[in-house]
Amino acid sequence: MSLGKLIKTEIKKQNLTQKDVAVRIGLSETALSQIVKDVYFPSKLTIKKICDVLKVKLIFSFETLT
Repeated sequence: MSLGKLIKTEIKKQNLTQKDVAVRIGLSETALSQIVKDVYFPSKLTIKKICDVLKVKLIFSFETLT
């Protein structure tokens, strides 16, 4: 599963919107949308911020992302 799909799934699971998450991490809604759609791969810092907001641990191998 791609990083974008993982993020999208977790956002839905927590009954949040992409806008909610984007505001909390200081990104535009458009930027987060591009991450969720796998158009753009975020920096490590942005990934950490997303994980912090979603209260999930960042444990994965970049090789498993497709």
